[in-house]
Amino acid sequence: MENSQIRPPTDFPHDASGIRSDWLTTVLQENGTIGRDVSVRSVESKQIGDGLGQTGEVARLILTYNTHPDLPPGAPASLIAKFATSNDARRKASVATSLYVKEVDFYQNLADKISLRSPKSYFAKCDAVGEFFLLLLEDFPHHRAGDQIAGSDLQEATLGMQQLASLHGPFWNKPAPTQTASQQNTPSKEILVKGWPEMERWFSDYMSPEFRSMKNAYLESVEAFEAWNFTKPQTLRHGDFKADNLLFSTTNEVDPVVALDWQAIAMGKATVDLAYFITHNMTVEHRKAYERELLEIYLNALQGYGVDYSMSELLTEYRIALVNNLKAQVYICGVNVNQNPRAILRKQHLMRRVSSSIEDWRLGELLPFKAS
Repeated sequence: MENSQIRPPTDFPHDASGIRSDWLTTVLQENGTIGRDVSVRSVESKQIGDGLGQTGEVARLILTYNTHPDLPPGAPASLIAKFATSNDARRKASVATSLYVKEVDFYQNLADKISLRSPKSYFAKCDAVGEFFLLLLEDFPHHRAGDQIAGSDLQEATLGMQQLASLHGPFWNKPAPTQTASQQNTPSKEILVKGWPEMERWFSDYMSPEFRSMKNAYLESVEAFEAWNFTKPQTLRHGDFKADNLLFSTTNEVDPVVALDWQAIAMGKATVDLAYFITHNMTVEHRKAYERELLEIYLNALQGYGVDYSMSELLTEYRIALVNNLKAQVYICGVNVNQNPRAILRKQHLMRRVSSSIEDWRLGELLPFKAS
C-alpha cells in the first residue's frame, strides 16, 4: 500500500488481503456460480501490474474448492479482482471524475448489451461516495495482454479497429444506454492548466517544439473541444482503448480480443477512441505506415452496421480528435503523476508518438479551435 489510512466500512474488501474464502463462498453461492453444497477452500492472490495502474490495483485470485482436486461445474479456477488505488491523490482524482462508479455501472447494467467482448462479472459494487469499489471478473488465462510500450503491430491494430466498430456501430446517434454513460468525465480546464507545466517539467525532452508551442492556444480551446464532443455524430465510446487494456487470444479461436477497464465509457465522438488507440498505441513508424489503412478498416466495419459515415467525415473528425485528445496526454503526464519506472517509460513513448502526430497532421493549424 502506498498510503495507510482509516477506511470507511463497506460490505466488500478494499484489497486482495481482505478477500477470504468464506466471503467469496457467499458471493459465488448467491450469484448462482456454485451450489450451496460447494465452498471455496482457499484463495491465493497475486498482484498484477506491479503498481503500474494509475487509478486501480489488480490481483489474480487462484481458487480451490471443497471438491479439490476436482473443479465444480461452472466454478472459476481463477478470478481477476480490481480495487481502487491505494494512492490517496490518484483515488481522489478518480472520484472527482466518477471513474469507479462508471465502471461498476458498466458491469452491472451495460456489459451484456454491447458487442465488444468484456469479462463476465461475478461481483461489482462501489461505496456510496464512489471512492472504493470491487470487481471480481472472469480471468482469461489463454490470452496475452497488449503492451502499449512495445506498441501494437498491424494485426493487433486491425483487431482493435474492428472491435471499436463493433462497439460504436450499434449505438451510433442513439440515446445513452445508461445514466452514467451520458456523463462526461473529462478533466476540467483548471486541472489541465495546472497539469501542462508539470507535464513539461517531467517530459519536456520528449516533446517536439510544435507540441510545446501549442500550449496557450490549446488551453484556450478546451471548452470548444468539449462542445465539439457533444455534436453529432455521437456514439458509445470506450474512452481508454489502449493496448494495455486489451487481451489477445493465443489460440486464435474464441474471443480474439477482450476489452478491459471501462472506467471512462461515455457518449461522444467515435474518432476520439480511434485517435487515442492509433496515436498512443503504435510506434511512430507503424502509425505512419498503417494509419490510413486502419481508418479504412474501421470505416468498412462501421458501415457494416448500417452507419452512414464517409471517409471525408472520418478524416476531418479524426484530425480534430487528435488535438482534443491532448487532454488525455496532459492528464496522464502532468496530473496523474506515477513514479513507477514502467509508467514513466510509457509516458516518454506517448510524448514522442503524440509529437509525431502533431507534426504529420499539422495540428497547430486547428488552433485556436471553435466548434461549428
